[in-house]
Amino acid sequence: MAASVIAFSQTSPSKAGPDANRFGEEYLARLRRCDDDTVRHFHDHFRRLILLKLWGQFSRERGEELAGEVMAAVREKIAAGEPRAGDRLPAYIFGICAGLARQAARMEVQQGRRVTREGLRLFFLRRKAK
Repeated sequence: MAASVIAFSQTSPSKAGPDANRFGEEYLARLRRCDDDTVRHFHDHFRRLILLKLWGQFSRERGEELAGEVMAAVREKIAAGEPRAGDRLPAYIFGICAGLARQAARMEVQQGRRVTREGLRLFFLRRKAK
């Protein structure tokens, strides 16, 4: 699979306004209503952060694949009414990201693929917790 080019918007959505980075009930409600500006802000903001986190643990290509999986899982959970508190949204998203990263690291170790040091740390932390 060829690596894709990702462009990030540098503009702040007009409807999200100056409080766009304060993820509260109103922001979550706009996401659930699929407000275009809020969805764009949400995607640009969190995808960039998720990619940075995953690129530290996996190859660039695998990190991009996992970021897509994380964003899809998050959209599905939001549509289902989770999380209930908007101010918990960033922690909720990064919890999903961490869970999928652990799962991916575990699979890569089991399949004998090369994993970064951080990916191995996640794999062994999960094993110790059991």
